[in-house]
Amino acid sequence: MELYIVRHGTTSWNTLRRLQGQTDIALDEEGRALAVRTGAALQRIPFDRCISSPLIRALETARLILSGREVPISTDERLKEISFGIFEGMSTVNPDYPCPSEDFRNFFDDPANYRAPENGESIARLIARTGSFLEGLDRTGRETLLISTHGAAMRALQANICGRQIRDFWYTGVPVNCAVAHYSGRKDGWHPIGEEVGGEYF
Repeated sequence: MELYIVRHGTTSWNTLRRLQGQTDIALDEEGRALAVRTGAALQRIPFDRCISSPLIRALETARLILSGREVPISTDERLKEISFGIFEGMSTVNPDYPCPSEDFRNFFDDPANYRAPENGESIARLIARTGSFLEGLDRTGRETLLISTHGAAMRALQANICGRQIRDFWYTGVPVNCAVAHYSGRKDGWHPIGEEVGGEYF
């Protein structure tokens, strides 16, 4: 199996640095253009199918990447972004919006000690549900699969694939919008082919 994982294109909330989580925000014009460029860069990849988060920003990214191709797209709830609960819509940098507690910085700076806000989701839970998704894939098959998801969900998939601990969850930071990571699935596990190409590089 060949697995390509892509983060969705930009949204207005990305620009404002607002916490999206599972709030359903559409791509902005820049995000749509970025997804189109990503599709052009991946044009020669013979995708057999695509599985996307059901959130519109990921689903629209998948549709734009695969525009003009007869590649079936399905959705899976396990590919949704982490839930930030009562913090969704807030920003840690824009003074026009309320900020989460200072403890929230652990999400980026010290993920092993991150505590989810009310109605939110832990990183461990995110890793578990994305791991459940990966376990359902037949990595010994010959499929070439596109996965359209989100920043933290992408890192959770990679934590499962590469065996990373929560303390190393972000390892190189938040993936850029429309970043693509490529893995090969074999009987002995997953093998990285190319990580973090894309985004502003396309």
